[in-house]
Amino acid sequence: MNKKLLIAGMTAVVSLGALSAATGASAQSYDSACRRSNSAQNTEGTVVGGVAGAVIGGAVSGHRQKTEGAILGGLAGALVGNSVARANDHPCPPGYYYAPPPPPPPPPPRYVGPPPGDFWYGAPEDPHERIDFIKRRIDADNRDGVLSPREYAHLSDRLDDIRHQEHEMRERNGGRLFPEERDALYRRLSDVSRRLEQVERAY
Repeated sequence: MNKKLLIAGMTAVVSLGALSAATGASAQSYDSACRRSNSAQNTEGTVVGGVAGAVIGGAVSGHRQKTEGAILGGLAGALVGNSVARANDHPCPPGYYYAPPPPPPPPPPRYVGPPPGDFWYGAPEDPHERIDFIKRRIDADNRDGVLSPREYAHLSDRLDDIRHQEHEMRERNGGRLFPEERDALYRRLSDVSRRLEQVERAY
């Protein structure tokens, strides 16, 4: 009996499914992507309604009329399922279609440091860490006798002033640095690095 009910339900589904597909095919040129989405939804509603209607129709019919009841119930269920699905169709105005969501934005660009041989090669990006980077180089040059006591004191004072400025900026901004403040610190650090390179080349 279950096999007969299933066959009856599928008969209804095939009949209305063919009608639904034909309707969708005739509108493909109108708005293919949107119509295909609606057609798939309508077919699903027809299938579910047809099978459910066939089972219910066969169950409530008399013993000798279960097949007829299943067929009628399948047709009625398929009609109802198709109608409900069509009521939820997407509107498809000419020239528009339902596109998938856009891809996620690309990741932010990764920091690429200076090339080998540059003064700042291997230096970190953060200004605070760059101050420590150049301070270590100044101290090394001082130990190696590259800097005179006067030049060492001059560069150290300039670096201390930059460090103080960076500290004040972060205090104003809750520990952050705005891009224009970061750029200002970079410029001052570049001035110190150029002076240090001049002394090193003249040594």
